[in-house]
Amino acid sequence: MAGRSRGGGLGVVAVAYIGVDYVRHLSPSWHEEVIQPVLWVVLAIVAITRVPSYKHWSAELRSSLVFIGSLVLMLSTLLYEMISVRSVTAVLGLTWHQSTPPLPDTGQWILLGLNEKLPQVIVNILRARIVGLHHYLMLFVMLAFSVLFGSIEAPGLGIGARYMFTMAIGRFLRAISFASTILPSPRPWCAASRFDVPQHPHPWAQKFYVPYATDSYAIRTVIHQDMVYDHVTVQADEYRPDWGFMSFLADFLRPLPSGESAWINLLKKAGGGCNDLLYSGHMLVAVLTAMAWTEAYGGWSSGFIWMLVLHSAQREVRERHHYTVDCIVAIYVGFMLWKMTGFLWPLKNTSRQARLNKLEKIEGKLYQAAKDSDLDQVRDLLKQVYDSSNQKKNQAGREKAMQFFAGGTIIFALTVVVLAFVLTSDGGRVVTETDNGRSFAVKVQLPAVNNIQQQLDPRGYPLPRRDLICKVVNILLQNNNSQKDPFIDLTEYLQTTLIHSPPLTVSEASEILKSIQHSTTLALEFFKFCPSSIPKFRHDAFTYNRILLILSNSNSFDSVRRIINDMDRSRVRGNISTVNLLIGIFGNQEIDLCLRLLNQWDLTMNRYTYKCLLQAHLRARDSTKGLQVYHDMTRKGYYPDIFAYNMLLDALTKDHQVDEANKVFQDMKRKNCEPDQYTYTIMIRMTGKLGKHDDAIALFHEMLSKKLAPNLIAYNTTIQVLAMNRMVDKTIYLFSKMVENDCRPNEFTYSVILNVLASEGQLGRLDEVVEISKKYMNKGIYAYLVRTLSKLGHSSEAHRLFCYMWNYHDKGDRDAYLSMLESLCKEGKMIEAMDLLSKIHEKGVDSDTIMYNTVFTALGKSKQISHLIDLYDKMKQGGPLPDIFTYNILISSFGRAGRVDEAVKIFEELENSDCKPDIVSYNSLINCIGKNGDVDEAHMRFKEMEEKGFNPDVVTYSTLIECFGKSDKVDMACRLFDQMLSEGCYPNIVTYNILLDCLERCGRTAEAVDLYAKLKEQGLTPDSITYSILERLQNGSHRKFRTRRQNPITGWVVSPLR
Repeated sequence: MAGRSRGGGLGVVAVAYIGVDYVRHLSPSWHEEVIQPVLWVVLAIVAITRVPSYKHWSAELRSSLVFIGSLVLMLSTLLYEMISVRSVTAVLGLTWHQSTPPLPDTGQWILLGLNEKLPQVIVNILRARIVGLHHYLMLFVMLAFSVLFGSIEAPGLGIGARYMFTMAIGRFLRAISFASTILPSPRPWCAASRFDVPQHPHPWAQKFYVPYATDSYAIRTVIHQDMVYDHVTVQADEYRPDWGFMSFLADFLRPLPSGESAWINLLKKAGGGCNDLLYSGHMLVAVLTAMAWTEAYGGWSSGFIWMLVLHSAQREVRERHHYTVDCIVAIYVGFMLWKMTGFLWPLKNTSRQARLNKLEKIEGKLYQAAKDSDLDQVRDLLKQVYDSSNQKKNQAGREKAMQFFAGGTIIFALTVVVLAFVLTSDGGRVVTETDNGRSFAVKVQLPAVNNIQQQLDPRGYPLPRRDLICKVVNILLQNNNSQKDPFIDLTEYLQTTLIHSPPLTVSEASEILKSIQHSTTLALEFFKFCPSSIPKFRHDAFTYNRILLILSNSNSFDSVRRIINDMDRSRVRGNISTVNLLIGIFGNQEIDLCLRLLNQWDLTMNRYTYKCLLQAHLRARDSTKGLQVYHDMTRKGYYPDIFAYNMLLDALTKDHQVDEANKVFQDMKRKNCEPDQYTYTIMIRMTGKLGKHDDAIALFHEMLSKKLAPNLIAYNTTIQVLAMNRMVDKTIYLFSKMVENDCRPNEFTYSVILNVLASEGQLGRLDEVVEISKKYMNKGIYAYLVRTLSKLGHSSEAHRLFCYMWNYHDKGDRDAYLSMLESLCKEGKMIEAMDLLSKIHEKGVDSDTIMYNTVFTALGKSKQISHLIDLYDKMKQGGPLPDIFTYNILISSFGRAGRVDEAVKIFEELENSDCKPDIVSYNSLINCIGKNGDVDEAHMRFKEMEEKGFNPDVVTYSTLIECFGKSDKVDMACRLFDQMLSEGCYPNIVTYNILLDCLERCGRTAEAVDLYAKLKEQGLTPDSITYSILERLQNGSHRKFRTRRQNPITGWVVSPLR
């Protein structure tokens, strides 16, 4: 270009200006008051003196409209950028900016590393603030005005228009970039020092960002759904000033009631931003200045300016105003944008070129006309040349108007320059300077609440004060334990201690509730105390959730309903956690209430809500509704976790919904929720009950193929399936694998194996089972096997196993010995039973009363009275003390054998012992005496029983009525029956049968019929004995001999008809 051949005078002036301006580091006040104004005035005067001799005002005029348009575009873009700068800070609130750490920046690391390696002089040069934003603007202004000196190609307004147009595009792209993604500032304190905005996030951020900021599961869910699903209660309503038609800016600027009242003032106070990072606006200005200088002027000064640009870039990174990537992006964006706007400058003189082209055409035609001797054409061509000359003279006549344009342009340009320097700051850099010229960073103090510094959490809420919480909890607990009203002391403490501090916050109240949650009553009283006694305190959804969680442990449904009603009266909107808690508390009893609250609070069900609903229905054993919730859940894009899947599968299998269970199982595997051991166990149990043992085994092998180690339940379930299908070999083989994999069998395992061996007649293989599991065989297992074999009726196998245990274990097991005693007694092997009872002590087991009672019962039933007496004497000599059951068994046994005297003697022993007779003792004695012929003595014992406070029961009355009936004292039997009814003791079918038999034998048919009517009125169902008596009544047959049956309680006869 032409400007590049005119020497380096402009470069010298630029370097000189920067050098002189550096005096600001020596004396800031002298520089601001003297040097800087003088420099500006001198430069302005020099520029004005060159106006009359400037020859390119026509070009300037052609560029003026473009210049004004570019200026308007740049100012509009800067306004948009200022709004965006404050918006990206305000939308997240100050707390986020303070608590969010900066991004890792390797460029900063490199600079810190170079500080350790480079000489200190070089480091000081790199740290020095040589140039700032003002310098780059001044360099461009000098470049633009140098057109008056012919240093660059005209027009000067053209290069200014290109500079401003490129700046506008760059700033607009920059604002879009940093507003699109908000990056944390390299200086976390920056936002609090420059902006007066709320501490907590904007409702937009509360809805779209906060719930999904840190929880990886929430992030994955919102990605999958592509829709927000959580709601967060905003701390307070947003302040909205009346700015007229600009009121919409309140959502972006978020003013405070105590701040500036006009929106324009908020923008002017913003200065530079903190999160307008990608990319650097400072570097964009610097790069555009360097590009303009390089293209318009060139020379060594361009290289010098590019060095200043690189120095500014490293200083931006070093001082942590930007990340390294911000400066790098600004450099190549500025470079490309400048190259793209070359159509604005330099401009070609199109009118002059058009005239020259016209004259060249006329010259050609004139030459041809002269050659052809065409005089008329020559005259016409000469006339065209004359007209062109007159047009040039007319243009020269416009020079005066152009002079006025020049003056106005200079004044306008200088005014724009002065305003640019006055209104433009250096980006709000938080740096101050001392008198000796050194700079240091200012330490920013965060705004305090009520002049008291209080820390805030990432969402903008005050962090709980731990000392205050501890003190309040101590007051509540100490006074509550001393039966004093704790809230009197608490009120006094809050009024005196917090007089100069912020009042108790909802987060602190929630922490206090958490600390006293073990006392539901105290927590509920404190919850009511807060809004009634603390000024301006208002519960929010979080404190309501806390008290609901506490009440959930007490199962106080009425208290929970009162809390919900209180929320409704206070117009507190719950969140999704509130609904989840209520579903967990009420189960499926109040599902409609929970869904109504969900709609009332305009909430959207999330994954956990669906899970709570699903579990509520399944716990209520309503698998149909549970399955419906599952389908609704999956349609919304949510899927249960493994626990919920297992609950649903278990409920479906128990309700025999086999097809649905299989569908859920397959759906579970498709949704990348891998089944676990419990899942396979449920499916194995279901298929096994359906008789599909092959499918069950296939599921077991599938579980093994997935490297899932079967647990005890899985092994037991599969063994049970094999046993149900009588697959003995496979059952024992799986049992061996179970033991081999160190899974200890339990009693259920052995019971399944015993049952299949017994049913298949292969009890001989029990020794094989014992050998396989010998490392787990202990006294308890032996006892269980002996007891189980005895109950199954395999006493010989039980005895053989018992003998094996007896021979190979020094210490015995009480349960095993008791089971063996019961088995021997059941088989009638009384000698062996008494022998075992006498030898139990050899294995370290003391015989107890239950063992003796077991043998006494068997001896009594077999009427082996001599052995009974010998064993009882032995018990009294060296055995355990008899209990009430021992005495009752003995009385019943002697009565069954007709040994009334021995029975009465035992009863007298009972009366003199520490044990006292009970209703069973009297029933046994009355039965013994009455059935052996002494009805009067039996009746006296009945009276004695009543005198001692025992209420006769149906057995007592039935026994005595039968005794009177056998003695032909039917009237006495009838009176006793009436007494029985008057005492409120309702007869059973046995009582009616006894009395009906008595009446039938005595021929009192009418009374028997009336008694049968009473039987029907009482709602009893006649049995076969009743119908046989009625048949005899009809036939008139009165038999004197009846079949005798045993009493299930006393062990012998109650009624001759039973």
